[in-house]
Amino acid sequence: MYIARCTREGSCPMENLDFIDLILLLAAAQSLFLTLFLLHRHSKPVPNRFLILLIFSYSVILSEMVLEEMGFWDTRRYLVPIILGIVFIMVPTHYYYALHLSRPDRPLRATDLLHLLPFAILQCWQLGGLLLGHDSLQEYFAPSLGGITLFNAALLTYSLVYMALTLVRLRRHEVKSRHYLSNLGRSHFRWLVNLTWLTITILLVFTLENLLLLRGIEISFEFTLTSLLVAVFVYAISYQVLLHPEVLVIPAAETGHPQSEEYEEERLETRQIPAAERYQKSGLSTERAEEIRQQLLVAMESEKLYRDPDLTLRTLAHHLNVTPHNLSEVINLTLKRNFFDLINQYRVDQMKNDLLDPAKEHLKLLALAYDAGFSSKSTFNLLFKKHAGMTPTEYRQRNK
Repeated sequence: MYIARCTREGSCPMENLDFIDLILLLAAAQSLFLTLFLLHRHSKPVPNRFLILLIFSYSVILSEMVLEEMGFWDTRRYLVPIILGIVFIMVPTHYYYALHLSRPDRPLRATDLLHLLPFAILQCWQLGGLLLGHDSLQEYFAPSLGGITLFNAALLTYSLVYMALTLVRLRRHEVKSRHYLSNLGRSHFRWLVNLTWLTITILLVFTLENLLLLRGIEISFEFTLTSLLVAVFVYAISYQVLLHPEVLVIPAAETGHPQSEEYEEERLETRQIPAAERYQKSGLSTERAEEIRQQLLVAMESEKLYRDPDLTLRTLAHHLNVTPHNLSEVINLTLKRNFFDLINQYRVDQMKNDLLDPAKEHLKLLALAYDAGFSSKSTFNLLFKKHAGMTPTEYRQRNK
């Protein structure tokens, strides 16, 4: 990637920006626009505030990349650690976005500010260098640890740890959600999982470029490949937010007033303890449990409530006029399943019947899936194969 560099005596002509730089500039502008849009429209939920900070941080980093190419920092090297230090805010922000998206009831705590300690240390180090009259920038980027600069080594380690924590958090949320949600299309935030893996890819590509460059191998001029991946991240998150705005709304099934009895009952289902121990003190009699089981079977087999894609443990319990905790106890101990598996077994069973129904032969598989209560094609295919042992197409062909 060629670009005319700014000199200490001259100016930097904007007309010399090339196509790659324009892509980065557009990505920076896109992330800034998205930041302002979210601030105006969707800044109230706590998770969205972290999303706004994350997107704005990417705008700053992308701008820094282009300004670096233009030579803007040549006479302002003391500002580089301040700008690059934004990464030490971005990474915990990414994690906290996932944390509050999966736990929207979690309050912000003073101890959360400890995650900004590395950024504060970096800035104090830089300020100390300026006050002492020397350029501490050389200390950050002096080769160490086998050739990797101290700054890059710290950045990569710090970032990868947080990305791993983010994936663990999202995975745990998916597992726990099976106790009270019937569809996980939104619950496990597949789009955020993908963005997290994209972030990890960016970090690994940057590491590869760095290591190869130290050996005299330049796979892209001045880390162009890494820069483009950062732009891809911005475009990907913009696509998700602008074309799928539902990700900005926290579903009622995942929220609730902390003092709500139903919400507290629902939260009990997510604890990682054996079912028998979890319900040991519930006080639910055998007779009452059987009554609830019969009510549940009527709701599923006669009323077909499983066809509601937004069905949750709470809404089903309200329909049956029982507490979510007691309903979950019946499902787990009497029917030997969790809520998610129970509901989706009924959906798969309906799909099996519909696939063999001559009157519905003209309908597409996705239409049948939506009618049965599935919320997405990927979820439908995965669960059908899990319960039926084959794909829907194979099932229809084998049973004609």
